[in-house]
Formats: sequence, C-alpha cells, structure tokens
Amino acid sequence: MRGAYSHYWGYNPFKELRTIHSTGKGTSQFFHGLDSALMARMSHLLVRNYFYRIIYDKFKPFKPHNDLTIREKSAIAAFAGSIAAVISNPFELAMVR
Repeated sequence: MRGAYSHYWGYNPFKELRTIHSTGKGTSQFFHGLDSALMARMSHLLVRNYFYRIIYDKFKPFKPHNDLTIREKSAIAAFAGSIAAVISNPFELAMVR
C-alpha cells in the first residue's frame, strides 16, 4: 500500500540509517539523549522502590505468614509512585527537551 497512506506505516529504519550516515554524524547520533533518558528512568525507579520499601516495612504485620492485602499494597505503590513522579519530573523534562 503505497501512495497517500504510506505515512501510516511508520519509518523505514534503513532509510533513517542512510540519512544519519550521510550527514556524517555516525553511530553516536543513535545514543544522543541516552544519558538523560537513563537518568530519568533510574531516578524514578530508585525513588519509587525506596519509598515503597520504607512504607511497606512500616505497615507490614509482624507475623511472617501474614502479609498485606492487595489493596494495601496498591495504595502503598500508588503513593510511592506519586512521590517518585514529583521527584523525577525535572529529569523527565530534561529527557524530553
């Protein structure tokens, strides 16, 4: 299906490789922005897991076979994720820009 609907099929990776190669930027252009993307993802994951573990350990029952319910775990995960989203937002903005 070529013609008017060809833009719906996405990008041709080989054409993009040829375009980047013809500009003379080489393969380093593929990794442009990787540092900010890694910083954004890692900051979010580390903060989220840190706060989840702190809150989980605080509310966890003392019996080893008695665990929190799925609702309690979901509430803790939502709260920890919201804190992580607020803290990692500057890194997300740096990744986008």
